[in-house]
Amino acid sequence: MVEILGEWQLEIEAEVSNQEEFTNLIRDIKKEFPDIILDYNILQVTKEHKLDYFPMGNEFLNPLETN
Repeated sequence: MVEILGEWQLEIEAEVSNQEEFTNLIRDIKKEFPDIILDYNILQVTKEHKLDYFPMGNEFLNPLETN
């Protein structure tokens, strides 16, 4: 669940293999909902960084367990 801040009423996230697949997805969505979609913005994410909440590994989660 995402709370959207700003002028948008809906946010769609999609992972696609290539630009052609993305173009087809946009085309299909616009074709399916022409009376609802008045405008849209595209944000292309090309790299996603990993956030490690447990940098010390399993020993932090199981301090009594020996290796």
